[in-house]
Amino acid sequence: MEPQRFHLRGPSLEALRSQVFAEHGPLARITAAELVTVGGIRGLLAQRHYEVTVEVPTAAPAPPRSGRRSVGRASAPQRKESGIAALLAEADDAEASLHAVKMPEPAVSTDTNLFAALMDDLIFNIDAASKTVAQQPAAVPVPAPATRPGDLTVVVGLGADPLAVARSMAEELVSDRNRRAAVRAVGEGEVNGRRAANPGAAGARGSAAPVTDRLVAAALRAGGVEGGFPVFAAVGLDGARLDVELAGRVATVAGLGADQIWIVVDVGRKPMDTAAWVAEVTRELPVIAVAVVGAATTSSPETVNTLGIPVGWVDGRRATSPVL
Repeated sequence: MEPQRFHLRGPSLEALRSQVFAEHGPLARITAAELVTVGGIRGLLAQRHYEVTVEVPTAAPAPPRSGRRSVGRASAPQRKESGIAALLAEADDAEASLHAVKMPEPAVSTDTNLFAALMDDLIFNIDAASKTVAQQPAAVPVPAPATRPGDLTVVVGLGADPLAVARSMAEELVSDRNRRAAVRAVGEGEVNGRRAANPGAAGARGSAAPVTDRLVAAALRAGGVEGGFPVFAAVGLDGARLDVELAGRVATVAGLGADQIWIVVDVGRKPMDTAAWVAEVTRELPVIAVAVVGAATTSSPETVNTLGIPVGWVDGRRATSPVL
């Protein structure tokens, strides 16, 4: 008679083998297996399960019962005991014969090319998924400048780049009435031999004094608290004199008590030169983000990612991703 065929679904082949044995006995046989993948992206984060085809032989009809003992069944030995002793002896014989029978394990067909291809695909997908997950960086939010009234964000970079970035931040975060008062240069205000800022435009309430220490920074903060806006201080470094002035400028910034410190990076410059001075700054200051300039003028703005600092500002606007 034709064997019965049906399909089962489970999380693993081992689990399905156990289920087949438990529900259909040792004669049931798994004749085909398929790995099914649902959802995910290129195998990653997909849900997987197995589907198998099982064959169960149709049981032969039982022979008619007769008064004679079945030929295939051995006769129990004659015992001289009687009563309770005979019953106990029969129970011992039955238990011994039960333990002597070894039930066969259900077979899983593994001798076909289909099954081999299935296992190869499973190993490949698991390996690729694990590598992809391992390469995914931890979720990092896009940094944003401090926005509470009186918060001080210090922007450090080469030349006039920090002042331009500080002004672009004020353009977005500060109202027209207080925008000019929110930005101040740090130190002498000289960048590459020229004025980094127009004193009349950079000072708060007409003051032209640059930020030189914590007291001046506190006054700048007070103006922001009174006016209800955050404040920004720009620190321009002379690229030709970094070995001379960098330590002094870093010490000045460290003494300002800023809420945030940003680095301005021109991605059009040589990455190795940028990495050298950025490493000097980050060694002494708790830099939280990079403001990128020149991203639209270079074919490789992603070199800024090698600094290991999240990107928060790109060409005068908030960044949409912490990496380029």
